[in-house]
Amino acid sequence: MSKLIKVREVITLKGWVEGSGWSYGQVYSDEVIDIAEGDLKEIDWDWYEIDSDNPPTEDEDTKIIVDLYAEDADIDEDKPLASHTKWASEIWAERHG
Repeated sequence: MSKLIKVREVITLKGWVEGSGWSYGQVYSDEVIDIAEGDLKEIDWDWYEIDSDNPPTEDEDTKIIVDLYAEDADIDEDKPLASHTKWASEIWAERHG
């Protein structure tokens, strides 16, 4: 059983529009959480909600970046302990086969 550790979880959303590039980038969440040390390598994407009536398309998509830092890290200078990235369209495809 992995021990629980405190990490600073920073979730960033970046919007992509085909032909225009990145349309926005924003920090969605920045908080200290408890996580099992063994869970640093994987992430459960069930928390991310996608409007079933308005799925992402090839022309517009959102890149979700979850960085896990040491609890007292300076995110401008320190590297994350783990980083996970996924496109909203990938999550949509996994949920809707």
